[in-house]
Amino acid sequence: MFGKYEILSILGTGSSSTVYLARHLTLKSYRAIKCIPKTLDSISSPCLEAMILKHLNHPAIPFIYDIEEDNSYFY
Repeated sequence: MFGKYEILSILGTGSSSTVYLARHLTLKSYRAIKCIPKTLDSISSPCLEAMILKHLNHPAIPFIYDIEEDNSYFY
């Protein structure tokens, strides 16, 4: 995925996204990657969500490492 990650498994799926367990190829660290289809009409900008989350610090809130997109999905 984007030349950075190896997808290992699916962690979970919901009505609007799928979350994958991935390994960063260079850092050898594990990450959760949320995959959101661009076809969803109800979705607000994932970039806006990331901008909000980057200012929050709590053990129950995910830390944002990166944002990517292709023609079909936001990651």
